[in-house]
Amino acid sequence: MGHNVLIALKERERAALLRLAGEIVDSGERRGSPLSRGEDAMVVELVKKAHLLEREVKRLQLDQRRVIPLKHDEADET
Repeated sequence: MGHNVLIALKERERAALLRLAGEIVDSGERRGSPLSRGEDAMVVELVKKAHLLEREVKRLQLDQRRVIPLKHDEADET
């Protein structure tokens, strides 16, 4: 799979995790009560996973920038 596809998949997954965390928080706000311990733990875990995905995306973007010049250099040699 190419870098662009992986980056897009990771970004969509990250957005979905953050959206789910937001829905849990919104649900608590609509009830007018603080989140339960379980809900709070779930939100924290979702945000941690989203943060890890963000770091993966940044790493993939850096890798992508390194690969592109290499491909141009190889084309110049032929």
